[in-house]
Amino acid sequence: MATDGFVKLGRDFDKYMNRLSSGLRKGMKVIGDDVVDDITERMEQPKHGKFFGKRTRRSAPGESPAKQEGDLVRSLFNKKVDTKSSAKAKIIARAIGTPLKSGFELEVGRPAPKDGFGSVAPRPWLSPQLILLRVVQKWTKAIRPFTKRI
Repeated sequence: MATDGFVKLGRDFDKYMNRLSSGLRKGMKVIGDDVVDDITERMEQPKHGKFFGKRTRRSAPGESPAKQEGDLVRSLFNKKVDTKSSAKAKIIARAIGTPLKSGFELEVGRPAPKDGFGSVAPRPWLSPQLILLRVVQKWTKAIRPFTKRI
């Protein structure tokens, strides 16, 4: 009788794994969309840098970039990554970022060219969200043993 469950799982295993994989893919998309939304919200928050012109305030070094033209925000993506996997294992991954060179330069900073003008201090926009996501993952893992299924 105890083996009946194993036999049933064996027959339904592929269907179960496909449903699980589909649910994980959908969940990863939702998480990626949330990260992109959070990045956008951080860029739209008031900044504390110097004024540029009469109305535009730049971000201070260390703050997420100020949304000026909106190019970086419009270029953000959350897309499925095609991965190679064996027949029995499926890898689910997503990429979050921007194709813009300026996005990378804002994230890590840019040294001044030889003439000494044009350096940019880092204004991280992606790494704070990924760190926050990692903290949430660790917290969830830490409390799991202390929670019960209802």
